[in-house]
Amino acid sequence: MRPWQLGLIGVLALALVVLGILAYPHSNTTSTPGSAKVGSPVPAFSVPSLSGGSSVVLATPTAGSKKPAVLIFFASWCKPCQREMPALSKAINDGAAKGATVIGINALDEAKPAKAFVAKNDMTFPIGVDQAGTVTNGSFGFIGLPYVVFVNPKGIVTEIHPGALSPEQLQAGLAKAS
Repeated sequence: MRPWQLGLIGVLALALVVLGILAYPHSNTTSTPGSAKVGSPVPAFSVPSLSGGSSVVLATPTAGSKKPAVLIFFASWCKPCQREMPALSKAINDGAAKGATVIGINALDEAKPAKAFVAKNDMTFPIGVDQAGTVTNGSFGFIGLPYVVFVNPKGIVTEIHPGALSPEQLQAGLAKAS
């Protein structure tokens, strides 16, 4: 190749990189535009229950419940979920989320491994199934897992935590949402 051709290829490659950076949505919550945002009402949803019982529902607003809500988005195949859930579930079972509504959303997962994951981690809170990602990727706009969303009693998102959550972070998020 001639030097001017290499220069042209370099300029085009740089232009594509710059356009990609400008086009990619940026936020401190790693969510897409139009999705759940801190300070906005939480998206309402209804998903089938993993246990096969009645649907798991979060109505908007959650006002009237006088309780904050914690939404935990996870999957059995998710490595950070596998690391976080034993301690997080234990903390919830031990009362760390007392006074809050805790809902798990099993996203983009198959039923059998999801049920095994829930049993292994002694997850006693309601678990909804979002197998197609309609709520996780659609309504909330999350890319990847895990995510934890804290919602105040008025139905407003107070924090979106991408990545694994520690029991201490759970308590801090709930304090902010109360």
